[in-house]
Amino acid sequence: MVKLVKPSIEHEIVFKEMMRDYTNHDEDTFNRDYFTKDFSFVQYIQDIDELSQGIGLPDGYVPTTEWWLMNDEYEIVGTVRLRHFLSDRNRQEGGHIGYDISPRFRGHGFGTKILKLVLDKARELGLTEVLLTCDSDNGVSIKVIESNGGKLENEIISNDTQKRVYRYWINL
Repeated sequence: MVKLVKPSIEHEIVFKEMMRDYTNHDEDTFNRDYFTKDFSFVQYIQDIDELSQGIGLPDGYVPTTEWWLMNDEYEIVGTVRLRHFLSDRNRQEGGHIGYDISPRFRGHGFGTKILKLVLDKARELGLTEVLLTCDSDNGVSIKVIESNGGKLENEIISNDTQKRVYRYWINL
């Protein structure tokens, strides 16, 4: 059984275990510069909370709520972020939702589950449709999005990476 939980300082140990999992798989999903020896987990949780409230947003950012997918063993299986509305940049690429599954938990359907759960949160926020984007060569994300009702709108070329990106809408 898994559930979405709000990030909290009580999760510091399991958060660091998740970060080690990404590092051990040589993945840079999270900005490693943020997690230096001066890193304050308490400040990180405060930053996540302020982002969800729209406090101190950097230019181009919108209020964004983050949850962590936790299992019965009190491990963070993945993370998901829901943008409350779209900025011009996110309307083109990025969309409403971004999610990551920790490397050791991949291949067990958790991507599909985390997206399903955050779609419920989007409904609670009053959204009637959400945009998701993924690289055209990310077959796993394509499957996750489509299994949750995603309908391909179009394909674009990313301004950042120059890769092909698929844009999907899910009606809520």
